[in-house]
Amino acid sequence: MGFHRCAMSQTPVSLAAERGYLDVVKVLLESGKVRIDLRDDHGHTPLSHAAGRGHLDVVKVLLESGKVRIDSRDNYGRIPLSYAAGRGHLDVVRVPLESGKVCPDSRDIHDRMPLSHAAEAGHLDVAKKFLKIDGIDINSKDTDEKTPLGYAALHGHYALVKKFLDTGNADEESKNQSLTLAVEKSHKDIVGLLLRSDSLEAKLGDER
Repeated sequence: MGFHRCAMSQTPVSLAAERGYLDVVKVLLESGKVRIDLRDDHGHTPLSHAAGRGHLDVVKVLLESGKVRIDSRDNYGRIPLSYAAGRGHLDVVRVPLESGKVCPDSRDIHDRMPLSHAAEAGHLDVAKKFLKIDGIDINSKDTDEKTPLGYAALHGHYALVKKFLDTGNADEESKNQSLTLAVEKSHKDIVGLLLRSDSLEAKLGDER
């Protein structure tokens, strides 16, 4: 019996993983008649779909099968961790980060890290998880020249901007860029927060 792909070339296991149908995923895996690492037209694997939707149990079952790559990249260079981070699924984010098999600052084709996607969407708890990792570069720029702090400022995520500043690791260039982005969107509370930053105050003071 042949197994055909569904919409956007999804296989049955990919569709079941995306929708969180754990029992169906198990049946498909136990049949031995499906490949669980096949990609759809966007390069997404079943693991990518499950991670992006926050289906923790499905993610675990797929990984326990030993037949999927936890760091598989899609056509956009994004790994499952990137989708979980961007959609705020902290429980799923913990799995690859704690596995030791995934680079936490893995970059996609736009040079964006998972932390960057979490910052844009304002997922504070996810960002905190990344910020606990030694060596994570919060000043890393993507192809649009934006840092994670810049994305948080642009989209008005006050608590997240404060968290980045509280680390003491945000450089002056990132702070100044973030100030400009916050001004453009009229996020006055974030503008005030950035202006209270010591290094930024020093720079502005030098220009007066």
